[in-house]
Amino acid sequence: PIVRSTSDASYIAFYRGAPTSAITHYAKVTKIEKNLTFAQVFPGGSVAVKRDEKPLKVYRLDKLTELKRRVKKGRNPPVSGPRYTKLATLRKARYLDEVWTPDKEKGKEKAEPKDKAEPEKKGKGKRGKKKDEKPSPPEASAAEDEKGKKRRKRKKRGKSKERPEGESVPTRPSVHYIVDGSNVALEARTFKQGGCLKQIELVMEKLGKTEGSAVTVLVDANLRHHIDRKDDLERMINERRVLQSPAQTDADEFILQTAEAYRSRGQKVIIITNDRYLDYIKKYKPRFDWVKETAKQFMFVFTPDGSEPLEAMITLD
Repeated sequence: PIVRSTSDASYIAFYRGAPTSAITHYAKVTKIEKNLTFAQVFPGGSVAVKRDEKPLKVYRLDKLTELKRRVKKGRNPPVSGPRYTKLATLRKARYLDEVWTPDKEKGKEKAEPKDKAEPEKKGKGKRGKKKDEKPSPPEASAAEDEKGKKRRKRKKRGKSKERPEGESVPTRPSVHYIVDGSNVALEARTFKQGGCLKQIELVMEKLGKTEGSAVTVLVDANLRHHIDRKDDLERMINERRVLQSPAQTDADEFILQTAEAYRSRGQKVIIITNDRYLDYIKKYKPRFDWVKETAKQFMFVFTPDGSEPLEAMITLD
């Protein structure tokens, strides 16, 4: 068997059932053996388990070690299977995105053993040899061209789909509005009246007029029981146009954390609310000190009798 050290791939991280799992343990890869037979790997094992005689590749691992702090799944976790990273990176990261970022997925072959890239190299070599061969008869070359077209049409596994012509590339929004939906729906309303869904729609319409903007609306879970158009709100939640906080929780907490997450990604964030969040600012000081500078208040223009909102007004910059 061919044995190769793995100095370029220092550690292998294990995780179960991706993408819903987290990294809990890691083990150092001591060596990689390939071109082994089933009998060599499993002496005395049942042949019924492995019917073909394809060569196997074996990873020899050091003792499994538990991470003191598990690495959570993150936003874009990699597919199930072993992935390589430095131990320092694994210990430092809190989410898988920090270990294997989505934009580096294409270059992950560099971190994996060289024998994984060998099939592609051999394929390229075969195609290169055809250039030196003598020209074949017209009938044969036509048949080969037809076969080549069919091969090219096949989708290659592991490669992203090409973007159709004319389709725009997603760009970062110029500003991201985080709307306190419950606060908006209950503005100028009594508890007996309940919330007004049209007030949320007017605010969304107003903010949507800002060029390049993105709007995220979050509401409390119990708002759907205290609003005029319950079915319409339920539909907006199902369509992800409105996000609902978990039951028996305060949406304010998730509004602040959502805004914080977008700010950490370099986006300009503005919270639309008449709430000052003083309890959270005081409790977690200085984590949410930036809220005072980024929050904007709102009001509505009503009909003369005050029964119907006509237009939303947002404080100016």
